[in-house]
Amino acid sequence: MDDEMSFGSGMAPVDPVRKIATQVFKLAEKLGYEWCGCADQRGGGEHDAYVVLTSAAWHTEKVKIGPIITDPYVRHPALTARAIASLDELTNGRAFWALGVGHSEFDKLGLKIVKPNRALRDAIMIARTLFSGDTVEYEGKLFKCVGHRLNWEKGWNPRPRPDIPLFITSRSPMNLQLAGEIADGAIIASYATEETIKYAMELVKKGAKRAGRTLRDVRLISWMYTSISNNRKKALENVKPFTVNAMYNSAPEMYEKFGVSDKVVEYFHECRKKGKRPDLKIIDDIMSYDDLSKVSMAGTAKDCIKKVEEIQNLGIRTIWIRPFAAPGSHINVERVIKPFGEKVIPKFK
Repeated sequence: MDDEMSFGSGMAPVDPVRKIATQVFKLAEKLGYEWCGCADQRGGGEHDAYVVLTSAAWHTEKVKIGPIITDPYVRHPALTARAIASLDELTNGRAFWALGVGHSEFDKLGLKIVKPNRALRDAIMIARTLFSGDTVEYEGKLFKCVGHRLNWEKGWNPRPRPDIPLFITSRSPMNLQLAGEIADGAIIASYATEETIKYAMELVKKGAKRAGRTLRDVRLISWMYTSISNNRKKALENVKPFTVNAMYNSAPEMYEKFGVSDKVVEYFHECRKKGKRPDLKIIDDIMSYDDLSKVSMAGTAKDCIKKVEEIQNLGIRTIWIRPFAAPGSHINVERVIKPFGEKVIPKFK
C-alpha cells in the first residue's frame, strides 16, 4: 500500500441531509480528508445512509464515499452491492464499502446476528462477483445468490468497476483474520495503543498469510472515536459514551484486550451477566481518562498528533475518525472535522 498518510471521517447521519451533503462532506474534502462516509444505522435519529451518500456525491468531486459501516443482515448483500456499484458509477469511481457485523435496532426489527464471520464472507464473495459484471452462483452458509447479476449492459450503463474497495471493520479476532484473508482492507476499530493495535495487526497478518498474502496487500485502517479541544478532559468526555458502548458491545472475551483497568472489565462482565447496559455514572467512578485514551483519539491537537504518530510508526497509513463534538451527541461533527483537518492532518502531508 501507499506510504503516505491518508485520513477519513465517518459519522452517524443525524444532522439534516442537506447540511451533511453540502457542508460536512464538502468541508472534509476541502480540508484534505480522502475518505468520507456515514453509518448505515438507525434508532438514534439517523437519516438513510444511501440517501445521504447519494446527495453528498453530487456536492463533492474527489473524496471517496461509502457507508461506514453497513451490515450484511438488514439488506441482502446483493442489494447492498447493487447500491454501492450505483454509487460508484455516480461518483466516477469514488465509492467504497465498509462492512461490519452491526446491531443497530436489530431487536426492534426482528433481526439477529447469526454467524457473523460467515455472513461477512458470504457478503464479500457475492459482491466481488457482482462487481465483476458476472452472474453470481453462490450458495453460502447464510446467504444464497443464484443466477443473479447486475445486467447493466442491457441499458446504457457501463459495466461496474470490478475493484471497488471492500473493507471489513472489526475488533473480533475471527473477523480481523477474515479481513486479511479476503478483503481489500481491515478497519481496526477502537484499538488505540501500541499493544492493542499490534495485536489486531497480527490477526490481520494471520488471515493474509492463509490466503498467500502479506500486510502490504491489505490496507490497514485505524478507526478512532475522536474529539479535539483545547481541554483534554472535555474531549475525552465527548467520546466517553461512545467508547464505552463500543467496548461493551464487543465479545466479552475481548474486554481484557482493550488495556483498561480491571475494575472496568469486571463491571462489563457483571453487566453482561445481569443483562443490562453499563451505567455511565458508575463508569465515571471507575474509568480514568487514561483508560479512555486507550480506546480513542481525544484531547488537544497536540494529543491527537502524538496518537497519529504512534499509529504511523506501527506501519498504518490510513486513519479514519468518528467525530464527536459533545457527550452523547451525533450532531455538529464539523466542530471536530474542521480543527482536526486544520491542526492535525497538515502535519502529515
